Amino acid sequence: APVARRLLVSAPRQVFASVLDGDATVAVGRLSLSRGWGGITAMEVAASHRRRGLARAVLAALAREATRLHASSL
Repeated sequence: APVARRLLVSAPRQVFASVLDGDATVAVGRLSLSRGWGGITAMEVAASHRRRGLARAVLAALAREATRLHASSL
């Protein structure tokens, strides 16, 4: 929806992470960054791929990116 799209790109900077299984996206997450803060939202893992550590992998990747981009709080 247009409102959701505006919200997802509302921060001055955002980073998206995903996990693929073949051609299918099975896990996603979003990091938004503003004034030294990072927020992780829009986390989702396909029901058929849960309990495999995919959310942990996406969160870890986004946290590393927040550190690389100098976010002091997450």
